[in-house]
Amino acid sequence: MTWAVIDSGVDLSHPDLAGRIAGGVNYPGCPAGNGPGDDNTSGGHGTHVAGIIAGSAATGLADAQGFLYGLGMAPAVRIFAQNPICTGSVPWPPAGGWQVLSKDALLGGAVGGNGSWTSGESGGTSYTAAARTWDQIIRDGNFDTPAAEPFIMVFSAGNSGPNPGTLTAPKAAKNPIITASSRNYRVGDIDAISSFSSRGPTNDGRFGPTIATPGEQIASARRVAGASQCSTAIAGTSNQYAFCSGTSMASPHAAGAAALLTEWWRDENAGATPSPAMIKALLINGAKPVGTATIPNSTFGWGRVDVPGSMGLDQVSSVYVDQGQVLTAAGAQWQATYGVPDTGRPLKVSLAWTDAAAATGANPALVNNLDLEVETNGQLYRGNVFANHVSTTGGSADTRNNTEGVIIPNPGGSVTVRVIATNLPGDGVPGGSATDQDFALVCRNCALEASFTLAATPAAQAICAPASATYTVDVGSILGYTTPVGLSVSGQPVGTTATFGQTSLTPPSSTTLTIGNTAAAPAGDATLTITATNADRTATIDRALSIATAVPTAPLPLAPAHQAVGLPTTPTLTWQASAQAGIYRLQVATDATFASLVIDETVEGTSYTPTTPLASGTTYFWRVSADNVCGSGTASSVFRFRTALAPGQCDVDQTTKTVFSETFGGGAGGFVTTGGSGASNWALSTERPSPLSGGNAFKASDVASVTDQRLTSPVVTLPTGQTPITLRYQNWRALEPVSSPTTCYDAGILEVAVDGGAFTQVTGSRLINDPYTAAISTAWGNPLGGLNGWCGTRAYADSIVDLSEWAGRDVQLRWRLATDQSVSADAWYVDDIRVEACSGGSGGDTIFTDGFETP
Repeated sequence: MTWAVIDSGVDLSHPDLAGRIAGGVNYPGCPAGNGPGDDNTSGGHGTHVAGIIAGSAATGLADAQGFLYGLGMAPAVRIFAQNPICTGSVPWPPAGGWQVLSKDALLGGAVGGNGSWTSGESGGTSYTAAARTWDQIIRDGNFDTPAAEPFIMVFSAGNSGPNPGTLTAPKAAKNPIITASSRNYRVGDIDAISSFSSRGPTNDGRFGPTIATPGEQIASARRVAGASQCSTAIAGTSNQYAFCSGTSMASPHAAGAAALLTEWWRDENAGATPSPAMIKALLINGAKPVGTATIPNSTFGWGRVDVPGSMGLDQVSSVYVDQGQVLTAAGAQWQATYGVPDTGRPLKVSLAWTDAAAATGANPALVNNLDLEVETNGQLYRGNVFANHVSTTGGSADTRNNTEGVIIPNPGGSVTVRVIATNLPGDGVPGGSATDQDFALVCRNCALEASFTLAATPAAQAICAPASATYTVDVGSILGYTTPVGLSVSGQPVGTTATFGQTSLTPPSSTTLTIGNTAAAPAGDATLTITATNADRTATIDRALSIATAVPTAPLPLAPAHQAVGLPTTPTLTWQASAQAGIYRLQVATDATFASLVIDETVEGTSYTPTTPLASGTTYFWRVSADNVCGSGTASSVFRFRTALAPGQCDVDQTTKTVFSETFGGGAGGFVTTGGSGASNWALSTERPSPLSGGNAFKASDVASVTDQRLTSPVVTLPTGQTPITLRYQNWRALEPVSSPTTCYDAGILEVAVDGGAFTQVTGSRLINDPYTAAISTAWGNPLGGLNGWCGTRAYADSIVDLSEWAGRDVQLRWRLATDQSVSADAWYVDDIRVEACSGGSGGDTIFTDGFETP
């Protein structure tokens, strides 16, 4: 299968992509390169995007966790390379309009494409001319042929977040898949949305993004010969890979997921290609909600993409309708009744349709309004009426969006699904009626035909021999099915007996499976395979059994080693497995008697990493014991370790000395705001003080004119023989956002003057925990252009700076905010400034003090 990368082009020689290029197109004004669709030195973006979709990880290079660099979402997919954004001088859109891009892709054999870019139109939340065209393209990607040729298009939402209504054009289109950016493990919680990710709603009230995928600090293919975007090579990768961030990186993750779903659908449906509406319905059906905001919403749409969930791999049965039903008049409806194979699992119904294009500027932009209704257990649920991620009864039908869903956690044994054409003024299906609309529908935990279900409880159990294990086996009925089924079991431990209360059941009914004579079995785990069969079908289900014959022995602690020092605050504790252990109890305390527990956890494996960091520079004691169903074993020997010091933290035998502090509670405290250029608006403010002290903070506003605003401290004399010496200060910033990961426009820096000399920028490793965000642009007159600076957003937290190299000298510190002639933002706040030093002691690790070692 082939997927189009519509971007700056693709590095045709990259080892992860070479040999997998299905073809490409060079657009007018683009360099010829090594072949059609090749990337160039002013690009790099398209190569990174292509690697996310289909990189093969051919180099075999891996990160510190063992994950392969460059492994894409769909590594068997072929790429059709298009380079319409090869330089800044080419026409946009290309000559012939947006439809040229989809036409070229279709002629190259692609079923879909990725667009990690904006059309350049203003008003991205409005229904622009490009949004209208792309809505048409999804139904028919080649305007030059009489046939309607569908095209699956995935777009990035844009990088203008976090405020509402920040989608970039043409992302207010209805029919493409619009992708928000979630975070990844390199930068934080995977169930959080990136602050830069553009949000909806659209002007007419649609939620905007369809789904979310990871878009921060993404490792993917780098244009090997150099580029302008995604160009900084990851160390140790021989220039093959780079990190890049943005919804530009999220969108190809969604495109790769769409490619996987397309191939899976073809495998399941005799080679037929799913409609774009079906791909969208599958994605939203399997999506996992992100955070507490109810679905669907304007931040992440339906949630984070989960490909196995979209394939229904966790479901007993699913039913699909892919544009095989057409509604032709307002009030018309399609209805079907299905069985629910497992009433203990949620029922999930998702509806999507490729809506007719509206007029440019239309508000609302929805033309044909379909409504989803689901009835089960005597209750009616309407599409998109949710609370806490599940459907609720009541509410009103959605009149804005062309995706709707219902999720019922405890359905009845049957369900009626209804799609109603509430309003049908447009031609949704080319070549048919002037007013018609088809749709795609996914019904998870639904069965079309009468049959039986098989279940057994519990899913797993552990026993202490010679006790018997019993399982309740249930054979359910779908749509009134009553044909008897026979039961059997295999996989029981050697020496045991397996007995059913009844070996033949008429649905719906149940019986008991007993595993006896366990005293003759060895200790260990087994998987029981229970089979139900008759002439119509065979169903199997696996259930786990663990047999213990004795209490487990004491585990042996392995790491951290006894008396280890300098550990991270989230150390991984490991121990040797105990014979017949079922679970382990891990305890970590700050005292040897374990009276002051900080961790008391039950762990299934033989390692544990704290979810909440331990304190820095602190000694901890740990032990572990093993339990099973036969009883609790004895605890291991006690090990102890000490965590590393935090930046600037004094060691256990040192005293923290405050050299200088200022909270601005009583005024400016000797700080001055003179110098610089333009309007200097550093001033004391009560609007946003630090949570450490409250009261006042110094504030500098981010304005839309050229300024150089300076806040200078009094002279501070740093001591000698008291290291480390650190500057700590609280700062909150909401400055003009970073552009991609590489450019600041309005930005702040920190400077130091030593012994009355000139001020110079504080750089490099001196900035212990708050490095500069990016380089400051030279394009718009910023006085600090060319330097690195802080921009974007940051909540109040300590910024720590190492001043040790200037011990014994007089220093002044200066915070500078420099702005350019363009966009304004909010402000930079600085508060709770203090200089601290560590006196006394050796300043080294002292694990053998405090009585740990006998003199």
